[in-house]
Amino acid sequence: MSTQRFHLNLFQKALILIAVPLAFELLLLAALNGLLNEAEREARQAERARAVIAKTNHVVEMFFDIGLAFLAYDASSNKFFERRYLNLTAELPEEIEALKSLVKDNPGHADIVNRVSAGTEEAMRTLTAVKRRLDAGERLNLVHAFQLRQKLNGMVDELNVIIKEEQTSQKINPDASVKLKAMVKQLLAAGVVVSILLALALATIFHQGTARRLKTLVDNGVRLGRREKLTPLLVGDDEIAQLDRVIHDAEAALTEYARKERAVIENAVDVICSVDAAAKFAAVSPASLQLWGYKPEELVGRDWIELVDQGDQDRCRKWAEKLRSSGQSGPVENKVRRKDGSLVDMSWSATWSESEQSMFCVAHDITERKEVERFKQQFVAMVSHDLRTPLSAVQSTLSLLATGAWGGLSDRGQQKVATAKTNIRESIELINDLLDLEKMEAGKMEMQIAETELAPILQRSAEAISTLAETRAVQIKVPDTEAIVLADQGRLSQVVMNLLGNAVKFSPDGGVVSIGVELRPDWAEVRISDQGPGVPEAYQQAIFERFRQVPGTEVQRQPSTGLGLPICKAIVEAHGGTIGVDSEAGKGSTFWFLIPLKTSALS
Repeated sequence: MSTQRFHLNLFQKALILIAVPLAFELLLLAALNGLLNEAEREARQAERARAVIAKTNHVVEMFFDIGLAFLAYDASSNKFFERRYLNLTAELPEEIEALKSLVKDNPGHADIVNRVSAGTEEAMRTLTAVKRRLDAGERLNLVHAFQLRQKLNGMVDELNVIIKEEQTSQKINPDASVKLKAMVKQLLAAGVVVSILLALALATIFHQGTARRLKTLVDNGVRLGRREKLTPLLVGDDEIAQLDRVIHDAEAALTEYARKERAVIENAVDVICSVDAAAKFAAVSPASLQLWGYKPEELVGRDWIELVDQGDQDRCRKWAEKLRSSGQSGPVENKVRRKDGSLVDMSWSATWSESEQSMFCVAHDITERKEVERFKQQFVAMVSHDLRTPLSAVQSTLSLLATGAWGGLSDRGQQKVATAKTNIRESIELINDLLDLEKMEAGKMEMQIAETELAPILQRSAEAISTLAETRAVQIKVPDTEAIVLADQGRLSQVVMNLLGNAVKFSPDGGVVSIGVELRPDWAEVRISDQGPGVPEAYQQAIFERFRQVPGTEVQRQPSTGLGLPICKAIVEAHGGTIGVDSEAGKGSTFWFLIPLKTSALS
C-alpha cells in the first residue's frame, strides 16, 4: 500500500524488494567480518604469547646451560665444556635480540628484556674475566661464583615474570575465542531467522503489491476474452495499473463494437450465420425471418442442408467439405426452400475457423439478379432467333438487289443499297458479339483446345485485315515463329483479327502495325503494336469493359460497338491467359496477351 501512495513503478518496487534484503545481508556481513577480525586478532595474540614463552624459556635454559658449562670447565678444564660455553655465550645475544623483537609491543616486557640484556652483557664480561684467570691456572673464587649465580638467577626470575604473564594471557585468550565463536554462531542464527522473516515479509508485500495485482490483471484478461464483466480498476500508477486501464479501455471499445456489430447484424439484409462441425446452425441473424420465413431460434440446431433445395444439396455438401478440409472455396449458389415452400435464390460465402470448428456464412438473396439473368438470356435468345434471322434475310435480299436480280438500279439506288448492306452487316456483327459475350460469361461457349501452330493464325489474321489496311496504306509486319500453342484456333484467330483491326483503324495513314511473339516458360506472349494516339493510363483497364471507349475526337471517328476488347478478354481468359495494354498517350499502343504454350515448342 505504501508503494502505491508514493506512486512507484514496477522497476522502483523491484529495487526496493532487492535493496532491503541486500542491505540486511551487508550489515550481517559487516558484523561477521568484525567478529572474524577480532578472532584473528586474538589468535595472533595467542600465537605471539606462545612464541614469547618459547623464546623466553629458551633464553632461561641457555642461562642455566652457560652456568653448567662454565662450572664443568672450571672443574675439569675439558675442551668440550669450553667449546660448549663459548658457543652458548656467542648465541645468547642473538636469542635475547629475538626476544626483544617479540615483546616490543608490550612496554613492560620490553623493559624486562632490556634489563636482562644489560645484565647479560655485564655477566658475560665477568665470566670472560674469570675464564682468563682460569686459563692462567687460578681457581674459581667461591664468592665470585655465588655472586655470578645470584645475578643469573635474578635475570631468570625477571624472564619468568614474562613467562607467567604470557601464560596468564594464553588462559584468557581461549575464553575470548570461545566467546567469539559463540557470538558468530548466535549472529548467524539470528541472521538466518531475520532473513526468513524478511523474506516472508517481502513475499507478502510482493503478493499484495504485485502478484495479487498481476493475478487480477490476468483474470481481467480472461474475462475480456469471455466477454464477462471486469473487476474494478487497480489503484496505482505503475505498469500493472496502466495495463489494467488499457484492458478496461479495450473492454469498453469491444462493448461498443459489439453493440454496433449487433446493430449491423440485426439490421442486415443478408442472413449472417455460423454452422458448427456437425453442419448444424449455431447462430442465425434476424434476417432469416424476412428472407426464409424462419425465426433464428427455429433454425439453431438444425442441419443447414435441410434448407437447400434437394437438387443443390450434394453440390453444397461438397462445397462445405472442401472449405473445411482446405480452407479454400469460392462462393456457392443454391436455392433455399422457404418456410412456406417457395424457393429463393441465395449466394453463400463462408470462412472456416479451425480454432472454433465453425463455418461463418453470409447468405445473400440473388433472386432479382437471377431474374435479370433469365430475362437477359431470354432477350439474347430473342435477338438470336427473332432479329438475326430476319436481318440475314434482308442482307441476302439487298445482295440480290445489288446484283440486279430484279432489274437494274440507278447509281443512287446502288449507293442506298450499299449503305443498307453496311448497316445490316454491322447490326449482325453487333448481335453476334453480344451472343458470343453472353455465352462466354455464362460459361456455355465450347472451346476446342488443341495443339495449334501460331504462325498460320497470325498470317491468316493479317490477310483478313489486309483490305482495311490497304485503304489506309498501313503495313502489317508478321514475324516468323515456330511456337505451338494450346488453343481454340478459331477463337484465337478472332482475338488476333480484332486486335489487328483496332491497330489498323487507329494507325495514321502510311503507318506500321507490328506483331511480336515472345516465348516464356509455359506461355507465348503475342504483342500487337501500332503508331496511333495511344491509350491514356486512366483508361487502360476500362477499355476491356463493355461499351467503353477512350473519349476523344480521333476515337469517336472510328466506328466501334465497344465489345471487341471485352470479347478478346473473355476468350483469352477462357484459355487461362491474361490480356493487357502498354501505352502512353500520343506514342502508340501495344496490346498483348498470353496463351498457353506447348512445352516442346521451347526445345
